[in-house]
Amino acid sequence: MPDTKTEKRLKVQYIDNDELLKKSYAIREEVFIDEQRVAREEEYEFEEESHHFIALDGEEPCGVARWRATDEGVKLERFAVRKAYRGKGIGSLLVQSVLDHIQRHPGATNKKLYLNAQLNALPLYVKFGFRPAGERFMECGIEHQKMEKLLMELTFRVATENDIIEIIKMLSDDKLGSQRERFEEPLPECYTRAFEVISKDPHQELTVAEENGEIVGTFQLSFIQYLTYQGGIRAQIEAVRVKSSHRGKGYGHKIFEYAIDRAKEKGAHLVQLTTDKKRPDALEFYKALGFVASHEGMKLHLGA
Repeated sequence: MPDTKTEKRLKVQYIDNDELLKKSYAIREEVFIDEQRVAREEEYEFEEESHHFIALDGEEPCGVARWRATDEGVKLERFAVRKAYRGKGIGSLLVQSVLDHIQRHPGATNKKLYLNAQLNALPLYVKFGFRPAGERFMECGIEHQKMEKLLMELTFRVATENDIIEIIKMLSDDKLGSQRERFEEPLPECYTRAFEVISKDPHQELTVAEENGEIVGTFQLSFIQYLTYQGGIRAQIEAVRVKSSHRGKGYGHKIFEYAIDRAKEKGAHLVQLTTDKKRPDALEFYKALGFVASHEGMKLHLGA
């Protein structure tokens, strides 16, 4: 079972200096060359054209990964975790960090993502949407399986009444959402009435994100005019969801990037949100985006 204290210390950092790069090479040396007996000349190639990452437990290096553009698409490779740190979720953290970086990188959109996975790592990559492609093969004396996925471009548009059912389906698709939403067909009329109010209010924007025509995410922006901050406008982000079948693609980051850009376009000086304390993973996600827990939020439920 993963050590909770260790998980809190873990982070993945993009390598932008020689010191970290040398530390990443030391991990690859330990895992690939010493442990798996990969030939040194096969291990070190395409280094300058690659984007390198290192996982740290506090200040202690514990895992590495990289990606690079190829004629075939975008290749993820050199995922390695030191033996003492395996089973602590570091592999997942590395994959997610690399995917997030690729998602934000110019020129990576609509490119095929692929990797050559050692067989014991197949479940990890399947969890992130990769699928086997072709027959298994030997590489550096180790059996591998090629895995592929397509990194699609997200498009955003204002939600229409026809989208309500998909939006409510996403909002109800987690433990907390299932307790407060009523996803049933036909949908309760309360959702249609609420949509009519939102769609007529120029200070409200209900948005859906699409991948190749399929709705895969949603969020709502509310623009609030204040007297404070010299008459400033705040943008409140609510009801952010990514369809469960499309999580792990970095779409959460994309949705927030779009929402923040939209807030800037509307003249907002601040973007704010609330997050349920029962979702500690969401809190860490928002912190990674630059949000700061600067206030203590309080709510008073007034009943139905």
